[in-house]
Amino acid sequence: MTLDELQAFSAAYFSDASLLRRGGRVISISAHFYRAQGLERHVRLGDTVYCERAGIAERGEVIQIDRNDVLIAPFKQTDSIRLDDLVFVEEAQARQPG
Repeated sequence: MTLDELQAFSAAYFSDASLLRRGGRVISISAHFYRAQGLERHVRLGDTVYCERAGIAERGEVIQIDRNDVLIAPFKQTDSIRLDDLVFVEEAQARQPG
């Protein structure tokens, strides 16, 4: 890692935005969708979320919101998402419940 890359990582990691993120965990996976718990009060239909694994963010769209979880359609086919992976609301869209 170069010094510039380390500085960019440090700035992103220690920014105010990184202190609080609305998120949840992957609870089930199918061929074209996955479900996440913990996001249902923080998203709306069509919101973009991302699943973070090993430094790679796989983005997807919220297509269904249930009482206890949300259904997410990944933007591209991937096999890198695993059970218990973290899923976060894309910051530009983070909403307050209500």
